[in-house]
Amino acid sequence: MYLVFLLSALVMSCGSSSDQMEQAKKMSAEQNHEEAIRLYTIAIEGDGRDPEPWHQRGVERMKIGRLQDAEADLTYAIMLDGNKSESYYQRALVRFKSGKNKESMADINKAIQLEKSSADYYLFRAVLLALKGSNSEGVLDLDYAISIRPASAVLYYYRGRMQQRCNETDEAISDYTQALKLDGKNHLCYHWRARAHISRAEMKAAESDLAEALNQVNKAAKKYPDSSLLYYYSGYYKAQLAGLFTKKSYEKYRTSCLEDFEKGGEISATSGLEYYLVAEALFYLGDYTAAEQEFMNSIESQVASTDDLVNEASAWLGLGNCAFGREDFETAIVNYTRCIELEGGDVSTAYSNRAWCKYRKNDRDGACADYKIAIALGDPSAEEALEHIGCTKTVVRK
Repeated sequence: MYLVFLLSALVMSCGSSSDQMEQAKKMSAEQNHEEAIRLYTIAIEGDGRDPEPWHQRGVERMKIGRLQDAEADLTYAIMLDGNKSESYYQRALVRFKSGKNKESMADINKAIQLEKSSADYYLFRAVLLALKGSNSEGVLDLDYAISIRPASAVLYYYRGRMQQRCNETDEAISDYTQALKLDGKNHLCYHWRARAHISRAEMKAAESDLAEALNQVNKAAKKYPDSSLLYYYSGYYKAQLAGLFTKKSYEKYRTSCLEDFEKGGEISATSGLEYYLVAEALFYLGDYTAAEQEFMNSIESQVASTDDLVNEASAWLGLGNCAFGREDFETAIVNYTRCIELEGGDVSTAYSNRAWCKYRKNDRDGACADYKIAIALGDPSAEEALEHIGCTKTVVRK
């Protein structure tokens, strides 16, 4: 009789856990993450040896920012089943959000080892590579990801970003254009294609793309009025239009830009990326001192964005540009050096700009060395600058 009762209890427990899992997934789909976590916890209490509820609870905890708990859950799921690639992938995401980039890379490498046909895995590894400055390696991963999922606008966008950071402007514009054919609503795609056009002095095309980036982000803000980030992007694009193109409308755009930042700040606490966008906007508007403070705020807030490939190195490049704008070349050199040391930012630009600062500080040899590295990294403007200051053309391979 006791054995029959025990078996009956076990069957009821398994059924109950299954029911909790289904309800938890429903709650997750409805964005009710706390309730999903509660239900996954009940499922774990019913059968703690099943890796799935541990995995799913870890994912839910990541969604609400409980990163330490999320990592612990996913680690336990991996301990129970070390052959599930998705658990390594999700833990890679958690560790990236926690600033553990080395550990994140180890996890995504393991996920790819276990499952070689996931475009998402190759995309995430490409992003990690780009954020540490290995853009050409990131392009290779995205080539493979696109071969798996050729109709993905996201993959073309990211490959465009990495091509752009390799100074492969034609290829970048081609990728952005393909991405927009697949999804014409991506404001980031329009923005970065505009920046590519600017690098080729194609200002009319750049202005058109920036205006469309602003149009798309404003449409998105109407659909998602509680998204503070969309207001920051709107202000960021307006600042670029004001600073680069519409001199007659400068004050109108400047005022509207600052109003957007104020709206974004009213919705939620400012994130590292939002501070960065404010800093970039103020730089375009010519307020270098205010921009420097916002770049510092972004660093203190541990700025890191996979969407825009922005990180701390990007902020130090911005600080270098601000000091450059104020003609404080000594400080600019320090800031560009910090960007180069951290890697992951636009390193060729940092070398080129540091070279000019060194030249202005009468360090011609140092300037020549930096320009040669910039040329090796693919900066098309560095070769002309090298000739301008009278250096030989022997290039230093970096």
